[in-house]
Amino acid sequence: MGFAASIVSSFTRHIEREIEKEMKATSAKQELISGYIGEIGQKIQVELKFVACHSFETQWGTTDILKFLDAEGNVFIWKTATCQELEQGQTVKIKGTIKDHSEYAGAKQTILTRCKIA
Repeated sequence: MGFAASIVSSFTRHIEREIEKEMKATSAKQELISGYIGEIGQKIQVELKFVACHSFETQWGTTDILKFLDAEGNVFIWKTATCQELEQGQTVKIKGTIKDHSEYAGAKQTILTRCKIA
């Protein structure tokens, strides 16, 4: 039963790795290079590729962490409480505000807030 329950999350991680491999292959240096985009508080509209969604429970309900990559390999993170129906690898245009710049596992990330999918 446990094996069957882990199939979905395993497949999701596999797809995420495949998309990151694809981005690495198209990168000029054959590696994923991520940098910060814009300045904190700036409103932006960018076209991004959806990579993955991770969810966790908080005292205020479920929070989804959506991970996106742009054409140059920059990582964008959007934390939201509203469920987004996106397929991995789907390209979407996102309009939002830059909340923060952070680093996770050696990759620089641009954190977005108040986003809308155009």
